[in-house]
Amino acid sequence: MVSETLWCIVVALLWGSTNPLMKKGSAGLDKVNQQKSLSGNNNSRESSTNTPSTSSSSESSVGSANNNQTGFLSRSFSELKFLFYNWKYTVPFLINQSGSVLYYWTLSSATLSVAVPLTNALTLTITVLVGKLLGEKAGGPLLYLGVALVFLGIAITNS
Repeated sequence: MVSETLWCIVVALLWGSTNPLMKKGSAGLDKVNQQKSLSGNNNSRESSTNTPSTSSSSESSVGSANNNQTGFLSRSFSELKFLFYNWKYTVPFLINQSGSVLYYWTLSSATLSVAVPLTNALTLTITVLVGKLLGEKAGGPLLYLGVALVFLGIAITNS
């Protein structure tokens, strides 16, 4: 039971510390979206001006749907490429995923009614605290009351 609790704490540390780092590392992703949406809008305007007036409305709606799907896939691929080549996102992501592997390994031997709430509550708490250390805006006194209540709940469930 004690070793399972320790592994849950390690998982929470891995997850909670990397969540704000991934958020910070993904900064600039909205610019990729804006660039793609601007180029997507240009393409849809060109296709609508090149469409003959004799085409039926169903044909143009199918063409519009295809353009939307192509734009969505193009934006998604651009976002993945941006994140993959950005080490400030990729390194925390890989550490986070190692926490997921450790979590599933821990769940194979842990009591689920203890391990899942413990890990999730600690992850949330650590995410908030690390985010605050990184300069994110977080709540005031109620934040600390919430953190204290999480720890109190963990102590009660593990006793």
